[in-house]
Amino acid sequence: MEDFRATMETNYLELCAASDKCCLRESKSGCIINVSSVAGKIGGLSLTAYMASKFALEALRERWPGR
Repeated sequence: MEDFRATMETNYLELCAASDKCCLRESKSGCIINVSSVAGKIGGLSLTAYMASKFALEALRERWPGR
C-alpha cells in the first residue's frame, strides 16, 4: 500500500498540486501539458499503481475546464 500511495503521489497528486498553484489563473492564458501513458487506457495486473495513476491523469484531462 505504501508503494501504491507513493506512485499516486508522484504521478497524479503532484501534478494536481502544481496545476493548482500555477499562475495561469491570474493571467487567464497559457496551457498545461501533462504526459500520460497508454497504461492509463488499458488494464492489467502488473504495474497496477502506475496504471491507476495514469488513468487518473486521463480522467482529469478529460474533465479539465477549458480543454
